[in-house]
Amino acid sequence: MATILPLELVLDIFELSVLESPRMAPTLMYLSSYIHTSISPLLYRILVVDTDTGPRAPPKESIEKYGHHTRHLLFGQGLDDANQSVERLTIYLRSCPNIINLAIWVDVNAEDEWLDHLKKLPLIRLSVHPCSIWMDKSFVNPVHSLLPCFPQLTHLDLARQLPLSYVPCLRALPNLTYLSMESEQIVAWWKYNDLLNDSPRMKAFIVVRDSEAGVYTESDENFEGLKDPRAISCLVPNYVTDWQRGARGQPDLYDFALEKLNERMGKLDGHIKGLRLS
Repeated sequence: MATILPLELVLDIFELSVLESPRMAPTLMYLSSYIHTSISPLLYRILVVDTDTGPRAPPKESIEKYGHHTRHLLFGQGLDDANQSVERLTIYLRSCPNIINLAIWVDVNAEDEWLDHLKKLPLIRLSVHPCSIWMDKSFVNPVHSLLPCFPQLTHLDLARQLPLSYVPCLRALPNLTYLSMESEQIVAWWKYNDLLNDSPRMKAFIVVRDSEAGVYTESDENFEGLKDPRAISCLVPNYVTDWQRGARGQPDLYDFALEKLNERMGKLDGHIKGLRLS
């Protein structure tokens, strides 16, 4: 391919274009075999496996070939067969050993093979149903906690309210910076005081709910008994889109919450300003 620019620079431009707009990849890949070979792995950097909202999942052969390029994986809803879900999840986690940002938004058994592969991932962000990492399908009997396997984890999102008896398990995450969870019920928020007091790295404790307004919004939440100023309630317009924004390095829920908390703390008195989160 003739060009007045160094080929490496041209490739960098194409890579940035694909990362910014993945839909451009098929067109760019027709330009030359070199570009095709170079761009193909980028298509697997961020994967959304969700038959309800995402594109058709890559075939098994492609995942096994390019999975080591994957850094972000959302494994979502839309698979009717639970056994099929577990089988596919196991394939993805086995074939993508370098995932740093993982979302599992499908009901899977905490005792299945996929857990063995999950433990080996260098995760920084994790979004998951608490049932998947703490307990069995009955949601009653504790099995184990996987959190000690991820000491580098900074972002933890729980797709359901965490059973209060398991709140102390979160102390196994020394670098936890953001904790978010969906909650539609009144919670004994005071149970989180000790956790937040023992988590100096924590920037935001976020309660998340759906938004029908199409924009990020701070909502009212009565955090009765929780005296930590890092607690905030937010409405999110679309969970999949929000996850994708975070994977692409664009402003997401965590950035919105942090901005609102900093605005709030700027309005408080001097000794609270010392806790500014930026």
